[in-house]
Formats: sequence, structure tokens, C-alpha cells
Amino acid sequence: MQRLRLTFAALIAACGCTGEGAAALARLLGIHRKLAWQIWRIVNAEDPLRIAAFVPTQRGLKPLLESAERCGVRAELIGDVQARVREFEEFVRLQSGDRKSFEMTMTSLGPEPDEASELQWRKAAFEGNSYTFGVRARTVFRSNVFYPASVSELGFAFIWGLVDLYRVRPNVAWRISKKKLVDDRGHGISLRQSPLSRNDQEVTGPSGVPLWSEFSSQPLPPFTRRSTPSGEIEDWMEATRVGKPGVVTCVTAETGKVELPRHRTADEQVHMIGGVLNTPSEWFVLDQFLHADLFGSVSPAAAVFSNLFGGEHASPQWRGNERLPISVAVRHLGRGPEAGYTVHVPRYVEMMARAFELLGCDAERFDLYRIVLQYPPIPATVAMWHDLPQAPAGT
Repeated sequence: MQRLRLTFAALIAACGCTGEGAAALARLLGIHRKLAWQIWRIVNAEDPLRIAAFVPTQRGLKPLLESAERCGVRAELIGDVQARVREFEEFVRLQSGDRKSFEMTMTSLGPEPDEASELQWRKAAFEGNSYTFGVRARTVFRSNVFYPASVSELGFAFIWGLVDLYRVRPNVAWRISKKKLVDDRGHGISLRQSPLSRNDQEVTGPSGVPLWSEFSSQPLPPFTRRSTPSGEIEDWMEATRVGKPGVVTCVTAETGKVELPRHRTADEQVHMIGGVLNTPSEWFVLDQFLHADLFGSVSPAAAVFSNLFGGEHASPQWRGNERLPISVAVRHLGRGPEAGYTVHVPRYVEMMARAFELLGCDAERFDLYRIVLQYPPIPATVAMWHDLPQAPAGT
């Protein structure tokens, strides 16, 4: 790859290009802008492993070589370029069989994440999954609020939603959420929960799904809640119309209390939340509002884990082999609902302000930590966690 890059660099230097950029190269040689951009990327890439996607085919290379010949470039140098491209194509054939597989392999071998390539592949997966599974969403979001309810209990609110869920084909019911609380060892923890908004008791109805009608589109299709043998709670949306007439935004909101330690114990080392992803979406937003008195100052870590082999709710230390090479980070956005403004969730500031009002909590006492991921993979879990603090001396 290095020899290929050096040969292209020698060619454009011999043509008289002095480094003004791809547009200048296109004008100088009279070639298409795309071809000029490819050559410029090859010559200027910091990592030779990143250039595979930009190497033109022998046929695509022809206009460049013809222009180089008109510029008086030596025939030997033009022949060297042709030879390097033939060597590259033979190497691709032997190592991967086809260009696309080779590009994917080279991207994954780079010393640093190539975010542009990551996004390209995940977008392709999003489009394919949308067709395969029959649905797609503009945004999937998970907002989790935690505060001290008593000496031994944490109060919580789970506000989860799908924005602009679009049906590609009819008769597709869809699971909108899946919840389970577990300890560090993956054992289930019982929790008491109820709809956050009392006005939505009638909307919740016999299905048990805690829909928040104030922030959902209307009319909504029927929903059902199911409990699995492994202790998970699943909320399902029944099939609705295809295309734009059937687009749905739905938000669920519930609150409760759970016995969880606020300090490190022999069995509990971390506090973790995870967003289980099964819906093809353009964006995923995972928020955590932590009361200032709950854990003190924290610095959460983040990762994305594959769920192909289960384990959606396991702690990170048990999932090393399932961690995906996706760039994701936690941002501390400040305190209160206004810190959470996002274009990806309509009326989000209003929604969270209303949630804190219903909880009876001072929103300005909550720190907001956020993960945003474009074209998230499925099935996967996006996890955010931090170490639990040590218990104060004498407790």
C-alpha cells in the first residue's frame, strides 16, 4: 500500500500539481472531480491502510494516465502506476476475493477508528435492516433518572421512546422496549413500578404498557406487555399502516423504587444502564440523570456490545468478547432539563421538565450524562457505567 501511494504521489508531482487540493488537480489534468478526489485521498492519507477504498480500477485510472501522458510524464512512471494498481488488484483477489471485503478488512485493521468508514458501513446496515425487518425509526431514545429514595432504595424513572417509527411493510408488530434490572452477576432484581403520569392510567389500560400520551402521536395503535420466563418485561406495538400515514411516535414513562446499593460491595462494583437496540434507527440517544447526592462525582465509561449471542443485560466485565469496535463516548452536559436539548427528540426539554415535576424532584440537582450514536447496530446494547464509590468510613 505504501509503494502504491508513493507511486501516485510521484505521478501527480510530475504533472505539476503543487498541493492545492483535489479541485486544483481536476482542473490541471482535466479529469473528473471524483477521480481527482480519489487520487488526492490516496496521496494524502495519513495511514496507508485507509487508502484501499480510493484506489481506482484499471478502467477508472485511464483518464488520469492519458492526462499525465499529455503533460509529458515519462512513460516509465506511467507504467509504474499501472503496475502498482495491477499488484493491488491481485493482492485484493488473493486476500479477500473482492474489493468491498478488502476495504472492510483494511478499515478494521487501522490503528485508530475510522469514523467515516464506520458510519458508511452502519448506514448500509440500517438501510438493509429496515427492509429486512419492515420498520425503521428516526430516533430511539432511553432516558433514565435515578435519585436517593431512602437509605437502601433508589428511586427511578424510565422514559423511553421511538420517534417517527415507519412501517416499510404491513402486518409487522414491533417490540418497542425490553426491560430487566440485574446485579453485577446478571441475576434479576425485582422492582416496583407504575406509570409516571397518573393521567395516563386509562391509556395504559389492561395492556399494562405505560404510554405517555402527552408526548406521543395520536391516534396510537394497540399495545401489549409481556413478561418472559427469564424475567424480562417487553412492550409490543401491534401492526399499523405502512408509509407516512402509519408513522408513530410513542413514549413510555414509568417510575418506582428498587433496592440497589449506593456504595461498593463484594457483589456490586458498578452502576450500569444499557439501551437494548433491536429497531433499525438513524439515531440512538441514551441519557442518564443522576442526583448529585446519589453517587457523588462520576466519570462514566461507554461501550457497544453485540447481542447476537444473548447477554443483553450482563455487566461489561462479563462481555469482553462481545464488545464492538464502535467509537462511543459519554458527555456530561450539565444539570437540569434544559441541558438535554436535542434535535433528535421533539419537545425533549419540556418532556423531562414535566417528568421531574411529576417525580417531585428538583431538576437542577441532577447531572445529565449522554451517549449519541448514529446508525446504531442491531441487535446490540449500548452501555454506560461507572464504578460505585467506597462506603464512608464507619458505615
